[in-house]
Amino acid sequence: MEARQSAVLEISGSKVVCLAASLVSSKFQVDAFAVVPCRGLNKGAIRDEEVVGAAALQAIQKVEKELGEHIEGFGMNISGPHLQCSTSQGYLPIVPQGRALRPEDVLTVRKHSRQVLAGADREQILAVPREFHVDGQRGISDPVGLAASKLEVLTTLVTGSKQALDGHAHLAARVGRRLDHFLVQPFASAVGCAPSEALDLGCAVIDVGFLTTDVAVYMDHKPVYCACLPIGAHHITSDIAILLKTELSEAERIKIEHGIATPSGVSDSDVIDIKQKEMSSPRPLKRRALAEIVEARAREIATFAGKEIEKSGVAGRLSGGIFLTGGCAHLEGVEIVFEKALSGRRVKPAAPKTTGPNSRRLMDPVYSTSVGMARMLLESDQQEFEPVSGAKGWQEGFKAIQSIFGRRS
Repeated sequence: MEARQSAVLEISGSKVVCLAASLVSSKFQVDAFAVVPCRGLNKGAIRDEEVVGAAALQAIQKVEKELGEHIEGFGMNISGPHLQCSTSQGYLPIVPQGRALRPEDVLTVRKHSRQVLAGADREQILAVPREFHVDGQRGISDPVGLAASKLEVLTTLVTGSKQALDGHAHLAARVGRRLDHFLVQPFASAVGCAPSEALDLGCAVIDVGFLTTDVAVYMDHKPVYCACLPIGAHHITSDIAILLKTELSEAERIKIEHGIATPSGVSDSDVIDIKQKEMSSPRPLKRRALAEIVEARAREIATFAGKEIEKSGVAGRLSGGIFLTGGCAHLEGVEIVFEKALSGRRVKPAAPKTTGPNSRRLMDPVYSTSVGMARMLLESDQQEFEPVSGAKGWQEGFKAIQSIFGRRS
């Protein structure tokens, strides 16, 4: 069986990742990937096109060298506080009443659900049907063939800033590659790290990245809600630097080597050495003081994330659980802080599970988005998606990944 292949480019607040994967006999594997440190994004927008473009090209070329072939095009993540998620409803009366529903009826009602004005400076990125209603009967995933007098659909819509989307498209042009797809980052992170059965049962995934925290909520393997908060792991580092009067680099070292989010689990006798500004030699610090700094910011992030989960409207039905991923998931005890902030609901750290030569290196929460992007491209059918406002510029021929959200794997 011929392998399906895909390549993705993830631009984040701290790095650029290029990843190439394939699907053979329904088995997903990562064939090559490369990471280049880079302060790529600020509030979802490209910080410096020249600098980020150079890092992206370096990552792409490393993957091409490992693959031994040229990458023509790729999917790219889109994230940031500019993302907005909503639920829309489409309605179609069936004439004559009682006839069997046809595929064109489904297409018509889906298009109707997308007829929502996004604003002059915004564009629809994704429109995913969550469930169909046939004559009031809810929870139908495929209504074709059913007798009906009316057909309705609930659709999850995601819109984003045109400026941010154009910036990503310009970056693709700068590196001389074709931009095939935009992939909504919170949903990609969820697909990358959450077990398939959890997506079926209903779950939330919280991805605490460098500068932002992404929240995604799923029910029946379909996206219900997403949000991006302008706060992330770097804010913990910044707190440490300010309160302990250290350089940011020293604060990052302290966080990585000694960071813990549960002060109650630290002994008073546990002391670490830190280098403060304008001090010629390191000074001792009780590790509990560091833990209190980490706990305070982690609790704030968890509280905001919890409020976004509540906005989904299905918070009480997430029997698949809540998962924590991203770089912050490495912090000792951070899941305990999240559990307390989320009313005692269990929070499980999660990382991608892949096969192939890079599987061990990729079993790290920081790669959930990249792996999820590749899975979304490979494990779904691709359907044409024309923004309601009309195809202009980069939107011409634009395709959205939709059916992955209804897939059982």
